[in-house]
Amino acid sequence: MGRKARPIQANKMRDITIYISKKINLMPTFCRSIMRIFNLRKSFLVFSLVGLLGNFLIVNAPNNHIYATDIPIPHVKNTAKSQLSATNIPTRYVESDGHNFAYRILGSGRPLLLIQRLRGTMDDWDPLFLERLAQKHQVIVFNNTGISSSNGKVPSTITDMAVDAEHFVKALGYEQVDILGWSLGGMVAQTMAIKYPKLIRRAILVASTPPGNPEFVPVSQGFKDVAVKENYTDEDHLKMFFADSSSSRKLGLESLQRIKKRTTDIDPPVSTDSWKTQFSAAIGWFENKENYFEKLKLVQQPVLIATGKYDIALPIQNSYVLERETSNAQLMIYPDSAHGFHHQFPIQFGDAVNNFLAQE
Repeated sequence: MGRKARPIQANKMRDITIYISKKINLMPTFCRSIMRIFNLRKSFLVFSLVGLLGNFLIVNAPNNHIYATDIPIPHVKNTAKSQLSATNIPTRYVESDGHNFAYRILGSGRPLLLIQRLRGTMDDWDPLFLERLAQKHQVIVFNNTGISSSNGKVPSTITDMAVDAEHFVKALGYEQVDILGWSLGGMVAQTMAIKYPKLIRRAILVASTPPGNPEFVPVSQGFKDVAVKENYTDEDHLKMFFADSSSSRKLGLESLQRIKKRTTDIDPPVSTDSWKTQFSAAIGWFENKENYFEKLKLVQQPVLIATGKYDIALPIQNSYVLERETSNAQLMIYPDSAHGFHHQFPIQFGDAVNNFLAQE
């Protein structure tokens, strides 16, 4: 991936950390924690330079060196005059193998397929995040089999969800795509990267976990209590996807308001039977019946793994394991955020994704 990573001395990184903290107004305790880590002989550090548009550092730095990638810091352009809008793009349909898939396309360029979380529909992506990605890519969002406006019965396994997603991609005529999967969608994305190496060029795994993870840190009870409710309130949304801080909650509310701006051509909610089948499939993911955990090391495509530091759905430790077990993987961790960090920082993470995908 580009040129060889170069070492940065710890004292230099200490200066950078202080500078970044001022830019993004992080709590001082975060900065002190970063500097304490630099004094360790061997650290496992990944954090997002959120205020500098999503460029990031890589883990496992020996001898007090932090290794930085050669991905350039993205340049923010003024998008005030942009005609892109994720809130009014029409829903289309394509048939494959007896399934009628609902989908939407935004932007142009190399295709980027987004795979949604448990109980999520096309409407549940933050429009600002989609629009940022669409500045560089043809962004494709869809409802997989049996979800919302797509017909059929939800597959009972993650593998079958991946098979259906592959059928959808082929039905659109693509020979190769990049993929981004969130949570449950990240499980599907991992499976696609393993099963379809020629179809998947690069993969981004957002707040996900590896299959059959022997070190799995489970979902918190607080998340479970909310996740199984028939209907979500705004407060439920904040609790599940954002950190328990005033700054994270504020940005979470802003994201939620952006999501609510779509007022026509709206997806119906995911039925109870459908999301319960999804939930059962996610549980089956940990049985590792197809040895996907071992196959992660065989994945040759570049993989970007990202999560929020305070994720209560799939805690951060699961992303550590996913990065460790996946060959050619990088890990980003966003501070003061949780399971929906990409909606909290749509510009910053969108730019980080665009930079990652820009590499050949």
